Amino acid sequence: QQSFFVEVVDNRQKILLLAASPHPDLASIRQAIEVNKNYEVTTDFASTFKGNVRDFNVAVLHGMPAKNASSETIIGQLKTASIPILYVLTEQTDIGAFNRAQTLVQINGNGNAKPNDVRVKANGDKFTIFTVEPQTLATLEQLPPLKAPFGSYQTAPNAQTLLLQKVGSTPTTYPLLTYTGASDAKVGVLAGEGIFRWKFYEYKSSQNNNSFNELVTKSIQYLSAKND
Repeated sequence: QQSFFVEVVDNRQKILLLAASPHPDLASIRQAIEVNKNYEVTTDFASTFKGNVRDFNVAVLHGMPAKNASSETIIGQLKTASIPILYVLTEQTDIGAFNRAQTLVQINGNGNAKPNDVRVKANGDKFTIFTVEPQTLATLEQLPPLKAPFGSYQTAPNAQTLLLQKVGSTPTTYPLLTYTGASDAKVGVLAGEGIFRWKFYEYKSSQNNNSFNELVTKSIQYLSAKND
């Protein structure tokens, strides 16, 4: 005879999708995250959010910190609680406040200038923190442009950049999607808005969203993974 115990752990990751205002990107991001049944997504806006940030494993901040809304308090709470953050930059983003909120990407330029239309230049051969299928990278390079804040970009020495910006036919060294894992809480930056077009265009071309879903879910998987 032998006695034993089984401990059942709820391993679902709770993701906070917080935005400065309504945007079609939000539904596309949420749907891609929820492809993985281990993720539970809560969507809200900075002006109405009343929850406790400590209840979440990762925060996706769309258009925050915003120019016309006070969201720095929420960002401060996330940082204090060491919650990993994925920033999605939009025309509403206050670039000065964004630069102050994190050290991964710094953008210097005219905050009122028209954003650049940027396409993807894959940087997969220099990216080592997780693997992305070669077909996914090839597909991403064919997708419509995002609108990225105008300016010169600098990344931290420990930045791992998966996607670079391509302006017209000219590849640049500016990050489009980059991450860091050196601090207590991981940070990612997607320097552009309009990824809902990626989802629609991929489905129109191939009748699936495999590449889009892989990009989003692997980003969340990396940010939510514990360092140990």
